[in-house]
Amino acid sequence: MGASIQFYGPEPCLPIPYNITKRVIEGITERESNTRWNNSTQYRQSKLFLKSFDKKKTKQLMSRSRTNIALVAGITTGHCLLNRHLTVMRIAEDPSCPECGEMETSFHFIAECPMYAMVRWELQGKDSFSVEDLANLSIGDILRFTKETGRLQGGMLPGHQ
Repeated sequence: MGASIQFYGPEPCLPIPYNITKRVIEGITERESNTRWNNSTQYRQSKLFLKSFDKKKTKQLMSRSRTNIALVAGITTGHCLLNRHLTVMRIAEDPSCPECGEMETSFHFIAECPMYAMVRWELQGKDSFSVEDLANLSIGDILRFTKETGRLQGGMLPGHQ
């Protein structure tokens, strides 16, 4: 079929290799994704953990079990079994952290709660994390932190197990 198509342009006519075409398309897709992500006013919580499209984190996440993918997705979006989200869903009445009394968000749980300072220290050598530190955590770091704290074990709402 290709030989029957008339070529117009300077000779010689050389095809573009598949891998080069693929890389160009992936680059365009990544730039477009990052532009949309950075220009969006949504995803406030997720942007704390993900500053831009990250191929390495995507591969790390996709190599995990469904349970771990759901756990990481819940933490990075704030849609997990922490009291702030449970209060928004009207499942709990108090958004406070059961350990320290502050508002229990994903950021608070991973970065600030004094109850988990030792876990953060063992994981990263810090007793609290900055916003920049959150973006540098690997998928494995997030999973190790949640497993070490035991705070989100079970992963299901009461009565839904």
